[in-house]
Parts: sequence; C-alpha cells; structure tokens
Amino acid sequence: MSRTSRFPQFSADAREAPPENRHPRSPPQAVASRSLTPRAYGAAAFRQNERRHPKSDIDYLSLFTRLNGFRFIARISRVGCDNDLARSAHDRLVAKLGDLIELMIRAVEAQRCARDGADPARAEQAAEDLYWIEAEFEHRWIAQPQPLLDHLDIDLATQEIFDPRTRRWYALAECGPSLREVSDRSLCGLRQIIDQIACETGVSFHARRIVYGPAELAPSGR
Repeated sequence: MSRTSRFPQFSADAREAPPENRHPRSPPQAVASRSLTPRAYGAAAFRQNERRHPKSDIDYLSLFTRLNGFRFIARISRVGCDNDLARSAHDRLVAKLGDLIELMIRAVEAQRCARDGADPARAEQAAEDLYWIEAEFEHRWIAQPQPLLDHLDIDLATQEIFDPRTRRWYALAECGPSLREVSDRSLCGLRQIIDQIACETGVSFHARRIVYGPAELAPSGR
C-alpha cells in the first residue's frame, strides 16, 4: 500500500495542542454503527467484561432531550448566517447532533428492555448493547473534539502529518499544515452554541481551517 493511501491511525489537531500532549494515546476504535457487538464476541466474554466495567450512570434520556434542544437552536442560528463557511459549520453540527441523538435513542430503548426483565435473553442482549453504546459514546464522541470544518490526520506510529493539499505525509517537526480557529464573527454565533454543548453534555466540537503559512494566518470569513 502506498504511503499516501494508508489509513491514518488517529485524527487529531496535534499542532493546536501543547508539546507534551501532541501525541495522545490513540483511543480504542469506535464501534461500527451497523452492529453494536464485535464479531465473535460471545455472551460469556461480555459477562466477563461487564464484571470488569461497572454499569454506567449516564443519563441517556436527559442527553437526548438536551441534544434535541441544541439541534433546534443550531437550525435557528443557521438562518442568520451571512456566509457559506458559517452555514457549512452549522449544517455539520446539525448532522453530528443527529447522529448523537440516534445513539441516545438506541440507548434509551436498550435501557428500557434491560430493566423490563420479562425476557431474560432479550434483557441480556440489551445490557450488552448498552455496554457497546457507552463505548461508542466515550471513544467516538467524548475522547476527542469533533471537527465541523477542517481536521488533520496524524499517524502516531511514525509521528507524521498528512497534507491534504499535496497528498503527502510529513514529519510533525517539519513546517507543514496547521489549524487556525475561525473567528466568532465568521461563525455567526456558532461558537457560543458549541461551548454550551460542551458544558452541558461533555461533547466538544471545533471549527478550524487548515493554513499553510503566515499569509493565511490573518482572520478570514472564508
């Protein structure tokens, strides 16, 4: 496989982080949305994991309500956008909140089934689903900020960064692409919304653009 076509081990905004945090440990791979249970992962193995990991106290119903409210606010805020960049960031936030809301719906349904207890087999399967829903929520949504505009791919094994313009990998120590925060004015009110989402749900979003040199560092509404 060519170096430019390899799949990066981790997506992160390394150049925005302090030096001591530039190469964070790669989180466990997110669970695929098609199935909440990895192939060949049987009930016995799950029960073993369940004993090692106590049940979570995540209030999925409350998160569902809050996320729906934020999605409505983001849709209303989009109406007042005066540039395509802000509209794009709003649209991506609405889409990502929709994905999160779907995850919360599955969690609430699994919780209801697990507590019902009328069918022990279904209850056990629901408890297993809840375990993997929590893993997806923590590793996909909580472990790292979600990009609404640009992001940079980092290969932690080789400490290289992928340049989407040249389609090549460069050492992190070299002068390559970096990320710049988009101004609050250019985002047309989105910054306040994502800050509030992080405060109330623990899910972080960022709106940054890739820059390549000093000429591109000036604030822009592009």
